[in-house]
Amino acid sequence: MTKYETKPLECWNWARELRHKHLRKALKAHDEGKKLALFAALLHHAVLAGFDNVLERFIIEPWTIHLSVNRKLATLCSEASDARGYGRETCGWWRMYLGSMYANVSPFEGEFPKPDLALKLGGICQIPGKGFSDAA
Repeated sequence: MTKYETKPLECWNWARELRHKHLRKALKAHDEGKKLALFAALLHHAVLAGFDNVLERFIIEPWTIHLSVNRKLATLCSEASDARGYGRETCGWWRMYLGSMYANVSPFEGEFPKPDLALKLGGICQIPGKGFSDAA
């Protein structure tokens, strides 16, 4: 006997659209004359709030979601980051992102969107600290 009724999240499609909107904006940043700022989702968004007219956020987690669901791209990105010394002890999200950068691949049309700056402010995952110096 089922104790609680379950159903899909009603906001799932909306969440997917927000993720796609974020990535489309990041991919168009340079075309619109904006700088592209890389950071992890844990960065406090208030830090960048005053720069919306000149800066576009590029968050690694939504990017790597699209890489990781494509088996061929995920393998290519993993091998590219491995070749640069980022082993399996490195966060999987971070390995996917760096591999995409090193291999110059995108889960969308075109090449990897090179960020102009990378911000790492604390957070619970310290592994990307070194990688952020390579990323921008």
